[in-house]
Amino acid sequence: MSELTKTLLNIRSLRAFARELTIEQLEEALEKLTTVVGERQEA
Repeated sequence: MSELTKTLLNIRSLRAFARELTIEQLEEALEKLTTVVGERQEA
């Protein structure tokens, strides 16, 4: 499992990473991740 996967799937790691970002960056990441999830659900 890659480090990115471990971070995305672990809430504590995700919170620690999120502290390094602005709210705007977090919102942009959320928008993009939501798009990707939606595309996968439709496939």
